[in-house]
Amino acid sequence: MKPVSFVLSVAGVALSALTACSDESDPPAAAPAAAVELSLAETPEDARCLRVTFDGARDVTRLLSLTPGQPASFTLDRLPVGLVNVDAQAFPLACKSVASSSVPSFALQAPETVQLRSDQTTRLSLKLVRNGRIGLEVEFEETSASGAVNLAVIGDTPYGSDQLAAFPALVNAINAAGVSSVVHVGDVKNGSTSCDTAYFQTISRHFAELASPLVYTPGDNEWTDCHRANNGAYDPLERLSVLRQIFYPEPGVTLGAAKAVLSQASVPAHSEFVENQLWIEAYVVLSTVHVVGSSNGYAPWFGNDTTGTKHDDPERRIAEVEARIGAALEWISRTFDLAERTSAPGVVVFMQADTFQGSTSGFVEIIRLIAERSRAFGKPVLLVQGDSHRYLVDAPLATGSAEYEIGAPVPNLTRLVVEGETVGEWLRLSIAPGSADVFSWERVPVGGSGDGGVPTATVVINEVSSNPNPDWVELLNVSGAAVDVGGWTFGDNDPTHVYTLPVGTTIPQGGSLVLREGPNFAFGLGSADSAILRDPAGAVVDQHSWTAHVSSQGRCPDGTGPVVAMTPSPGAVNVCP
Repeated sequence: MKPVSFVLSVAGVALSALTACSDESDPPAAAPAAAVELSLAETPEDARCLRVTFDGARDVTRLLSLTPGQPASFTLDRLPVGLVNVDAQAFPLACKSVASSSVPSFALQAPETVQLRSDQTTRLSLKLVRNGRIGLEVEFEETSASGAVNLAVIGDTPYGSDQLAAFPALVNAINAAGVSSVVHVGDVKNGSTSCDTAYFQTISRHFAELASPLVYTPGDNEWTDCHRANNGAYDPLERLSVLRQIFYPEPGVTLGAAKAVLSQASVPAHSEFVENQLWIEAYVVLSTVHVVGSSNGYAPWFGNDTTGTKHDDPERRIAEVEARIGAALEWISRTFDLAERTSAPGVVVFMQADTFQGSTSGFVEIIRLIAERSRAFGKPVLLVQGDSHRYLVDAPLATGSAEYEIGAPVPNLTRLVVEGETVGEWLRLSIAPGSADVFSWERVPVGGSGDGGVPTATVVINEVSSNPNPDWVELLNVSGAAVDVGGWTFGDNDPTHVYTLPVGTTIPQGGSLVLREGPNFAFGLGSADSAILRDPAGAVVDQHSWTAHVSSQGRCPDGTGPVVAMTPSPGAVNVCP
């Protein structure tokens, strides 16, 4: 029997209501709602009722009566806008007889993620085949690139009582920057303090002060390592349960400013993993995946117990890790599936573990899948991690990986490790879907450039060019007086590449200084590199990073704004696109 196609045209405007059975909550009066036009060209004999479920910001289920041998068309309205999981089953029963226990004659193998939005049309094709399966194909209209957005990324913070006391200042700095979202890549405490519930509640209250939506993925310090005596000798799985209750009280809704995202809680096979989340910014697909240090949880428990009362539980420990890895693999595949369907310009995957230091135990399947899907995707992919605490940008799979037995190169994957164990900076991740690089980023000191409006740092990196040669960087004095930069240093990702500005070098108020390869610094800027400005004490004053050669990236507006691609203008006011 040939496949039978259901074609759904999705538009973000309300259409006439369908007279059909439903199980849903009405959207708030002011909430946007999508609508679906569904047509069925042919109905097989054993399909008398179609059940379609849209699981997103709201859950909507519709039962649609079918007549075997006849075409059918329906209009569905009041559907959730945004990312939704679509599930479908066809039954040989009349809709009035379909119950939750009814066995379908056709069914999707697993829910598929699609996006319902107001500015494009989506066509879903459901195909019923004789083996009782439903295949789903999605066709999206091409969309023009949206404007750039900026996210704040932090991790491994706060560490200890001093940083906890200073954490509100970091929150205030991020709030002042007006970012679209905040991502915390795990470890909200250090590895030698208590994992008590009261501490988690304190962090949750700080998170609630963020003015932007916060997506948080757990680290090993807040549950995997809580078996340590100085952490309270907790059962790690009990702590994980508490962590989920406190930080994910409403699956699919962010912390900080409430925003609907897709949670893996909506996937029945992995519904316990509420912490795995997926969303879209500027057409780029982003997701968090629960992957932690300590060999991703394989490390034995209670190894330092001296009481004789605490014992490892390998069966429970390993079962949890294997289930979480299975969920991670599904979520990574779902992330790339959505990116491919929507022709996304890039993908970002966030996780806590630094998977390229120490043992590969617990990470092999995950990194191999990321490598495989990134290579097939072909566009920029950013893997953002924490755990090791020191800022790093690299391309760990550019030539493959012997330790992960990855033979084929993955040149489009860039890894970014955020600086941790600090409340003195955050990372601004910029997404510009219309640019070739898509991603750029810079470290933002608290109280320094990027905290909002006019930067309070005296000198900023205002523009940089790594290609064509010779390379150059423009420094701009944004303070109210001349600044002596003698003894300051300029460098890149290679710690041996350092140029020290001569004693007596001064930048006048509002003036600029262009440093050039050759006359000034003796090294070249790479295709995936950074421009780093430090004061005489070695503290980072300003920094900008990129993933591919740039003819020019500069601040827009001049001296104060985020860094974007632009026409080169060394020594002159930046020409904003």
